[in-house]
Formats: sequence, structure tokens, C-alpha cells
Amino acid sequence: MKFIMVFHANLHYSGLRPEIFEFVIRKSYGRILDLFEQRFRGRKFCFEASGFTLDMIAKVTPDILQRLRKAIESGQCEFIGSPYAHSIVSNFDYADGVKACEFAMQTYRRHLGMTPKTAWNPECCWNDDVPRIY
Repeated sequence: MKFIMVFHANLHYSGLRPEIFEFVIRKSYGRILDLFEQRFRGRKFCFEASGFTLDMIAKVTPDILQRLRKAIESGQCEFIGSPYAHSIVSNFDYADGVKACEFAMQTYRRHLGMTPKTAWNPECCWNDDVPRIY
């Protein structure tokens, strides 16, 4: 049997104070990278992060961002995107939903040099616009 690990990184809705972002990134996202760089070297995993989360990783822990980028570039990590603030796009009108995703894609290109092929639909909320927005 094959399993897939999808790690979900979202600092925006966490209610965390910005002064502890570094602690959280290192003790959670950094530890995920430790695990796959050391114990599960070569095993594939998925990592999802909002554009906001990626901006915060770049700002307070650029070394973690570089390790994530290396895992993506090597093919070990499939990066999964979402709207910039991990917003529930079914609550937006179509144009605003598209803009939220476009802003996230700009963030991913800036920090990771790529845009994800897969997207996370926040809170799995749905309406007829969601497939068109993504």
C-alpha cells in the first residue's frame, strides 16, 4: 500500500503573533524538512503553503525557504498552492477569487521559481466558480 503525506502550512489563520513565526516555522516546517532530508531521504512528500505563509518564511527564515526550494527542485517535494491568504474562494466573487490566486502565483514564482500544478481548496468549500477560479 502507498501513502502520501500532504503537509499543510498556514500561518495566516493560526492566530499566532508575528514575533513567534520564526519559532513555529523552525519547529514545524523546518522539522518536516529535517525528516525528509535525513530519515526519509529520497521519499516524496507534498507541502502546501499559502502565499502569505511563504512570504513569512522568506522574511524570517530564508534558510528554511532555500531548503524547501531545494526539495521542490529535486522532485522530492510537490508544492501545492492556495489563494494568497488561504481564503475561502467560494465566498468571493469570481474576479476577486482569480486575483487572490494570481497574487499567490506571483509569490510562488518570486520565492520558488515556479507555480504549482496542484491547488488546495481552503476549507473544501465549493460553488460553481471554484473550478474556473483555479
